[in-house]
Amino acid sequence: MRRLVIVALAVTSLLFVIPSVLHAGVSDAGVLFLRIAAGARAAGMGESFVAIADDATAAHWNPAGLGSFPLASEFHEVRLTDDRALREKAAAVLNGDLSADYSEKIGQFLFRKDNVVRVTDSGEESYIELPKDEGVPVVRFIAMNARLDDRDLLKEGVRSVARANTGVSYDKIDSMRLRLISHLPEGQVGKINQLFEALIADWQNFQLQPGSIDFLDQKTSAVLMDNSISEAEFGEIVETLVKSPRQTVVKSVKVPYDALLALWKDYSLPWEPQILDIALLRNDVPEDSYRKYDLWAITPNGIV
Repeated sequence: MRRLVIVALAVTSLLFVIPSVLHAGVSDAGVLFLRIAAGARAAGMGESFVAIADDATAAHWNPAGLGSFPLASEFHEVRLTDDRALREKAAAVLNGDLSADYSEKIGQFLFRKDNVVRVTDSGEESYIELPKDEGVPVVRFIAMNARLDDRDLLKEGVRSVARANTGVSYDKIDSMRLRLISHLPEGQVGKINQLFEALIADWQNFQLQPGSIDFLDQKTSAVLMDNSISEAEFGEIVETLVKSPRQTVVKSVKVPYDALLALWKDYSLPWEPQILDIALLRNDVPEDSYRKYDLWAITPNGIV
């Protein structure tokens, strides 16, 4: 009897203890799967995988490592043209900051003191020809396509474009002005400066007929043969400046590479598509071939 009482008490005590234990343990095992290491390799290394995470589980162990190594067995580095370096070097050419014997090749471009050329299999190219609306003045066309943050550089770019299309430099025109005003009284200097300002504006817009500047240069040299300018000779110079032949139709513009690289905005050179993204993908070529990978570039015109 005594044994039955003890057994009954033990069973009764269990009825009160077991439900509380079962209830308390329901939520403890809800997220145990998160304790399983991501990847068999990482698990086999005792989860010491952060420093060498280089496979599909890198996003779990070390997301920052994704930018350092490709998810492949080999590392490939592709060098692309640095547009900023080209832009800065072209600006140095426009501003005349390079020495007389300077010569440096960056990508396809050869930089010298006075110009920039593109080196091709067939030779050197100094400009690219762009179409222009006939109703838009050349200077406005340049301003519409150029970066305007540096006005002095823009001025040099306009002069470079004018030189490439007319064969006449700004220095040649300005030297004539300086030669003339050095032999004129102060009262006549303002008139000459005003006329040359208009002449330079027409030159920048390709409005002068071929040979007009050469004719003016010959006239200036003839007038200054005796190192003086008479009233009659001054009148001849003024008449030559005023009546210099003009032209109006300009359908295209030769843009030299120094101005194109230094100033042009949002312009993708036709032989160097603008690259938006790049990927290195392994192909199915047999292992004994050197072409194990393909380089794919995403451009505005599609994949190349």
